[in-house]
Amino acid sequence: MGTRCLTSVVLTAGAVMCAGMAQAEDFSYQAARGPVIDRSLEPTPVMISFNDERTADVLPDRARVRFGALDMEKIWQEDQDAALLGRTALRVGVNRGMPNGVIDTARHGQWLKTENGGLIWRMMIELDSGFGARVHITDIDLPGGSYLLLRGNENTSALFIEERGPIGDGEFWAPPLAGDRIFIEYQTDNPKAGLPTFKIDEISHLYVDIFESAPDIGGERGGGACSLVDVNCHIDLMDPAQVLARDSVGRYSYVDGGSFVCTGSLLNDADPNTFAGWFWTANHCVDNQSAASTVVTSWFYGTSMCGGSVPSLGSRPAISGATFLAGSAFNDYTFMRLNSDPDDGQGFNGATNSNPPGGSTVHMIHHPGGSWKRYSLGTTTFSSPICNSTSVAHLWDNSIGLIQGGSSGAPLFNNNWQTIGALTGFCWNGGQPNCNTPISSWNFFGPKISAPWTTINGYLSQVEPDDAYEDNDARASSAIIPIGAAQNLIMIDFDDWFEFQVCAPGTVSASATFDTSDMNADMQLVNDSGIPLDTDFLSGGSGSVSASVSPGTYYIRFYKTTGWGGDYTLTINAGSNMDMDGNGIPDECDGPPCPWDLNFDGQVGSGDLAILVGQWGNPYGATELAELLGTWGPCP
Repeated sequence: MGTRCLTSVVLTAGAVMCAGMAQAEDFSYQAARGPVIDRSLEPTPVMISFNDERTADVLPDRARVRFGALDMEKIWQEDQDAALLGRTALRVGVNRGMPNGVIDTARHGQWLKTENGGLIWRMMIELDSGFGARVHITDIDLPGGSYLLLRGNENTSALFIEERGPIGDGEFWAPPLAGDRIFIEYQTDNPKAGLPTFKIDEISHLYVDIFESAPDIGGERGGGACSLVDVNCHIDLMDPAQVLARDSVGRYSYVDGGSFVCTGSLLNDADPNTFAGWFWTANHCVDNQSAASTVVTSWFYGTSMCGGSVPSLGSRPAISGATFLAGSAFNDYTFMRLNSDPDDGQGFNGATNSNPPGGSTVHMIHHPGGSWKRYSLGTTTFSSPICNSTSVAHLWDNSIGLIQGGSSGAPLFNNNWQTIGALTGFCWNGGQPNCNTPISSWNFFGPKISAPWTTINGYLSQVEPDDAYEDNDARASSAIIPIGAAQNLIMIDFDDWFEFQVCAPGTVSASATFDTSDMNADMQLVNDSGIPLDTDFLSGGSGSVSASVSPGTYYIRFYKTTGWGGDYTLTINAGSNMDMDGNGIPDECDGPPCPWDLNFDGQVGSGDLAILVGQWGNPYGATELAELLGTWGPCP
């Protein structure tokens, strides 16, 4: 007889479970700090060339598109109507098609030649109102060595896109760009590679200023449930568990018929060798793969200490895209994996399927209104009003820290700072509550992570195999690799470093291949001082690096830029430096059985004398001749 579920059924990766069922045995994952990858060796990002207003003002009409003012009265009414339906994420932008049709490089924009023989294509989007936009780009297929760049006139740096885009499928919603002008530019140093393919068909026009900090409401250091409270004014900054919980929380925007803002958090897993971006949030925010692909998650958006300054949103590390793995509208949970693994020192929070009893302290860290990181404190309850089945949902009274739109999906922590749930919203008895309504008449609620634990744990419990060269994640721990033979390798973290030696002047090279559906990666040839001699962005999943070198120790650095990683091949060639024993050291570096056995035949004889005479004066002379004659005969 089949399984009977009284609540929704979740089907993920072959697993079937009732959403209201929890694993009987209590289980927990411990929190961890993610790596901070050193990017100082990487090339300087390409910069957009028309980065001032004067250049933009002289663009021809075919290189401009203007969006008229938004109808804010209509937009606010739509938002109020949606709020009455409940379970709505915070909308911050509306989608708008291009006023004069889809933009492409054949009919729109301005083409220019550069001094070095390259080409530049320019386009500008002007906004008569609002605070910026996200730009939708389709059919992306850029020749190797070329880039598409986007920047808002209030952004300090440009976003650059290569090949098939960050997700690799030719479609991309750019992260939010700030300002009333959006600059778009294509650059190539190799016009013979062919014209680029991409189209721009719509924007998501931002009518909420998501780039500025929300105002202080009631004081950041104290106050009750009607005050925004800086997380750093309430957690213990000396407690690693609390700091890791804080740094596991990200603010994300996404596009699904409009632009929205929510909160989510990273979960740690059982694999000590990886830092996969497992992401826990609310289903009423992201409930499908199309929306997940547009997710842009920003990290460390908040003060560094209580009362400290707030950095700009654009200066924060961000990750684009996610893969939707599991979710339930009834439970209101979504579980995703970010399309690139976090590598800026984020926290990966522990989770547990053990639920606290009523009256227990719970904590929440969130981004109310889409602003910087705040804190809320509450107490679990089973008292009315009951917003959802208590078998799948936590209920709690909130006593400190205002919770707003944008907080949806924020993690709920127990008193050990383990993830036990997330935020859906609130329900009430009687009229809709406000800050003066007694907390006994309303409850916040959200999904228990214990309800879909079997599904989520199926991902968190996996351990990815790595190759035999690990741990080679830094130059100091580089692995010796054979020269001349292709090596089948695995990338599951961020960096692989390989070491080899060269004993004669010449050209060395390395080539790599991989599947771009697994990752995008770059490769560098680095000398013994840590200086890159050559870099290849490995367009299309293959490429090589090379340089003319002197004898010495050299390194190949293969590093993942986006994606989850996967298999790749690497071949190092060092010219005449042969490595027959595969120890990463050319055979002539190992030295023959006796130093004057120049032809490696096991004895010093006429053949070796002929080699010496043939190179008389450079590098051999009378001293070397005497040494050779002194060792004449079979090698010991």
